[in-house]
Amino acid sequence: MASEQNKGKVLVLGGDTRSFLAVVRSLGRKGLIVHAAWAPRDSVALTSRFISEVHGVRFPSAPLEEWKPQFIELLERERYDLVIPTNDQCILPLQRLRGEFVDRSPIYLISDEAFEISRDKIRSCEIAAVLDIPLPRFEVAKSKADWQRIAQEFSFPVVVKPRSSFVEKDLHSKNHVWKARDSSDFLARLDGAIAEDGVLVQEHFSGIGAGVEILAAQGKILFAFQHERVHEPLHGGGSTYRRSVELHPELFEATCRYVEALEYTGVAMFEYRINPQTGKWIFVEINSRFWGSLPLAVAAGADFPRFLYEMLVEGRRDFSSTYHRPIYARNLITDLRWIWTNLRADKSDPMLNTKPNLEVFLEARHLFCLREHWDTLTLDDPRPGLIELREYLGKIGHKLSRRLRSYFYAWTPQRRHQQGQIRTRLKTASEVLFVCKGNICRSPFAEFLARELFPARIRFSSAGLLPQTGRSSPTQAGQSARLYGVDLKAHSSKTVTGELIDRANLILVFDLDNLTQLRQRYPQVAERAFLLGVLGTDPRIEIDDPFGGDAEDFDRAYAKISAQIKELGRDLV
Repeated sequence: MASEQNKGKVLVLGGDTRSFLAVVRSLGRKGLIVHAAWAPRDSVALTSRFISEVHGVRFPSAPLEEWKPQFIELLERERYDLVIPTNDQCILPLQRLRGEFVDRSPIYLISDEAFEISRDKIRSCEIAAVLDIPLPRFEVAKSKADWQRIAQEFSFPVVVKPRSSFVEKDLHSKNHVWKARDSSDFLARLDGAIAEDGVLVQEHFSGIGAGVEILAAQGKILFAFQHERVHEPLHGGGSTYRRSVELHPELFEATCRYVEALEYTGVAMFEYRINPQTGKWIFVEINSRFWGSLPLAVAAGADFPRFLYEMLVEGRRDFSSTYHRPIYARNLITDLRWIWTNLRADKSDPMLNTKPNLEVFLEARHLFCLREHWDTLTLDDPRPGLIELREYLGKIGHKLSRRLRSYFYAWTPQRRHQQGQIRTRLKTASEVLFVCKGNICRSPFAEFLARELFPARIRFSSAGLLPQTGRSSPTQAGQSARLYGVDLKAHSSKTVTGELIDRANLILVFDLDNLTQLRQRYPQVAERAFLLGVLGTDPRIEIDDPFGGDAEDFDRAYAKISAQIKELGRDLV
């Protein structure tokens, strides 16, 4: 066994249980000393036995003068052989300031040109078109005229994509892809979706998601691997269950051309969709960092983190072209949610990525045939997976408890009692306060909608229980709010204070957790705080937080809030 002094040392930046944890495990199994930073404190990935030390340096969302000196000091003190950022939030600030750190420790970053093209969905499609790689019909929409022309000329449904998933000025908010079923749905989102630099609009292509994952040097692919999605989120997004498959000759050839054109050095996943009925396929986008399905590749022998280290640090260029297939990998927690959602979904809806329930049930055979792996739970590093499973079971217990309380609140006699109390308070109310967790999604929408609909004699306001102020609403919130004539662009989050509580005659919240927390923090609100959802007749009285979700999540939440606000208005107009 090599001594500690002779071991290589790597700093891994991130903290998620998919790409970050897979990188940590891969490098740890190689015998390297692995440190971690820029990770959420509560990340279960940090409990991996392969992490020797976790550094609490400031995350780049802090002001530059706060995080940069700390990070430089860490690099100078530890002198890592390699620093690997594993997510966009870590990569963006390092890519911009790469010259500031280059003399301290080598940081794995791709070339600036490759970075700008790969993170920009519009430019990456334009390059694919130049390289004659198949694409669905697409256009860049920058104005209302573009939007209206697309509504008339394109075949629906369409997929609408922002240029980039993240921007450096807001590293915590993700810009989501969304779908429009028809031209009316598409046009309804016009005002909230237009961006100065444009959005990418593509005709929907039915098929199965596939990824060609590569390690390359100066435009030459040194190793390639392909996976196919087995389960995909119903409305799109990262897969929860995948399998390794043989390289598709046409997809691999297209990937080779693209890698050569970018003179790419590093790892990447080129995403495609394949229609199994017709055999046709399209290019989707480039993931130029370690990707969410990385645990599958590592389990199948395509050990990209180790390969990257050996290429960059040890100068290796020869890699075997073989890997195991079919190997399956499941993100257990998210896939359990997918199975539950798929079980209840409308299988006839062509917009949803559903599978027959019997087919899903039969997939259990892969586990018994020893072909299946789980992303977070491994025999040589079980703690992260066991903690994640324990937390998930705890959440299920909490959810069941909430469901029982929800039934009580929705029980007709209790519901009528609460409705009567709300109506009584409304008759003399001068101020109504809406409260949610962060005051960036649900409560500001309710506040602005109520202001538009109801008399000026009542002052409507909103606040959040989180101690974070000055945050704007997510882009997706603004787009969905526009469907109801609500503009959230000027909104800035506020935190609940004793002054706001004492001033409000009626306080309306959206879920039982927030109601319980509010009553614990301010016992005097017991007779003034209610669930908004008790109004009307909807049996589900809680309105879930759509934060971090896609267009469907926001649409669902805002539709329920709008219906309840209209119920509230019956006693105001």
